[in-house]
Amino acid sequence: MGHIIIVEVTIQNLPTPSLKQHSLKHEE
Repeated sequence: MGHIIIVEVTIQNLPTPSLKQHSLKHEE
């Protein structure tokens, strides 16, 4: 649970298409 939050914060700090796709795959 805590991992997902960290990933979300990273995306907000570095808005990248690659990071966004990684986050979506991580959540699934």
